[in-house]
Parts: sequence; structure tokens; C-alpha cells
Amino acid sequence: MKLSPPSFTPKEIAQLFWQERHLYSQLHVEDIYKLFFQAYYGPTHMNGDESVIRAGIIFEQSQIEATRGIVFQDIGLGKGFLRIGLAQTRNQDDFVDRLTLSITKSKIETGIPWDHWRKTWKLIVASLPIKLTEHMLQEVEYKFLESRDIPSHSKSYKMLNKPHYRIIHHSQAKWINEFFKFKEHQWTK
Repeated sequence: MKLSPPSFTPKEIAQLFWQERHLYSQLHVEDIYKLFFQAYYGPTHMNGDESVIRAGIIFEQSQIEATRGIVFQDIGLGKGFLRIGLAQTRNQDDFVDRLTLSITKSKIETGIPWDHWRKTWKLIVASLPIKLTEHMLQEVEYKFLESRDIPSHSKSYKMLNKPHYRIIHHSQAKWINEFFKFKEHQWTK
């Protein structure tokens, strides 16, 4: 299946923002930018083959101190991508293998069209239920758009939430239900 970025209405953009704000109260502009970049492009920015991706998951799992955190978070409203938590799955090779394959299959084949993403970001900003300051917009422009960079989460986001996750497309998530023994979810259809 050839993947392409999902499209979101202004109402859905607001919904994604509020969902993130509800889960993570301390959002900075880089966290908002990262959320929407992930919602549109998932793990497409990740370089490397399966062995590199797998090694990255194992390394990050070894750095996790707490077992709290998301198991999964739908950042695509059933038509895009999911964040899959790493904290509850340390030392589980089957999980790492399945997640690695799902990440590989979740990359958008055409890559990231940066000029199109710049226009999409402007539409996102116009649809947000909050107003970003000019300073915030300039920060995004120079730190991320011009450099074609994907930010890390903000220091406060990392401190409060300890985010450890990977992103997969919802079309790759069927095994998540089985692995965690969840009941069927709308995003796995």
C-alpha cells in the first residue's frame, strides 16, 4: 500500500491540538510543530534500514527510567499515524521486531516535500485554536522550516512527560491490538 500524508480539516487540526494539550499540558511551539509534522509524515524523516531503526528502539528502551507513558496515541484521527509507547515493552524482542517492520512500512515513499510542508504549516497555524506569537512563528521558520529539521520535544515536555515512542501508520497497527490484547479500535480497520 502506497502511503501519502493525510489531510485534516481546520476542525480536525483543532481537535488534534486539544487532544495533545489534554495529554500534555506544557506545550511549547516546538511540541506543536512536532505533533503536526508527525501527524502528516509519521516516521518518514527517519533514516536508516531496519537494523538501524531496531538498534535505535533498543537503545532508547535501555534509557527509559519509568514505565509510565503512552501505550498508543492516535495523532492521525484514524486516517494517519499513531505514537506507540516504548516504556511498557522493554526487553520484548517480538515487540521490537514488529515495531521496526511497521516503522519501515509507515514511511511515505515520496519523502517530505518541504515546500508543500511549509504551506501546510501555515494552514495549520491559521486553524489552531490558539494564536502563536510572531516570535514563535519566526522560531519555527528559522529553526525548523529553513533548516528542514524536526525538533526534539521541549525541555519541559521531556521533563514532565518522559516521551519514549515511535510512530507508525494506522494501517500497520493491527498487531498492536493483539500484542496488548486490546479490543478492536477504529484506527485498525
